[in-house]
Amino acid sequence: MLSKIKDIFFYLSTLIFFVLFFLVGLSLYFKYQPINKKQDLKSSSIVFESYPIGKVEILNGTKIAGLAREMMLYLKNFEIESKIANHQKEFERTVVFFRPNSYRVVNFLSAIIDFPKDKLLPMDTTFDSSFDAVLILGYDYKLLKPYR
Repeated sequence: MLSKIKDIFFYLSTLIFFVLFFLVGLSLYFKYQPINKKQDLKSSSIVFESYPIGKVEILNGTKIAGLAREMMLYLKNFEIESKIANHQKEFERTVVFFRPNSYRVVNFLSAIIDFPKDKLLPMDTTFDSSFDAVLILGYDYKLLKPYR
């Protein structure tokens, strides 16, 4: 009789241990899961955070009115702060300059506008910008997600 009680106690304590282990593991999993507040419908593998990612200056390097504003509104959906202006020169191709310490911002920007990462250019010391990245829209703007 005593051995049966010991066996029952052993099985119950083992069951309780595994249940607790499972619940703790599950709670840790959900605690450290990023919250998907917003999703781009075309690329659901991107994780969006609930605070401003960074600051981007958007310059219209074309004579087409409203391009920078449209990009600013698109980036606002992803909680990226931005400022728009026109550039003095015209650009055939879109260019993205970034600060050396803002890889996270520029990688996120590159992903949401579908800009090739190998075309990203680091800012040199002549840039007088407080922004994490400077996006100059060129005449190839239709290759970017907001304009497709």
